[in-house]
Amino acid sequence: MNLFDYSIDVSHMVCFPSLKSLCHTQVDLFDKEYLPLLLANCPALEDLTLERYHDDNIGAVSINVPSLKALSIHIESGCSSDGVEIVAPSLTYINLEDRSNKHLLIENMLKLEVAIH
Repeated sequence: MNLFDYSIDVSHMVCFPSLKSLCHTQVDLFDKEYLPLLLANCPALEDLTLERYHDDNIGAVSINVPSLKALSIHIESGCSSDGVEIVAPSLTYINLEDRSNKHLLIENMLKLEVAIH
């Protein structure tokens, strides 16, 4: 059950300088610039959960968060994902469930301790 239904205008993005944990589920993504802008405005983010479903058609997922320590991604098979790119040098935990069978690019994860696929 969703407690909130909302949309965010990326041209008026807000900054969350102290946000440590973000659970981004059941959000309709209509603009490919939305997620990178949101993540760029969360400089202290350490824990991210991201879910993409079949009606999400923004293409590739790009996660570039230097402070990120834990990442969980769920991508449904009907999602029109063009793949996932992850740049997170502080990452120690990743749980990736990608049913779209697209490409995965992971860079600079020297501290990774746990990976679940």
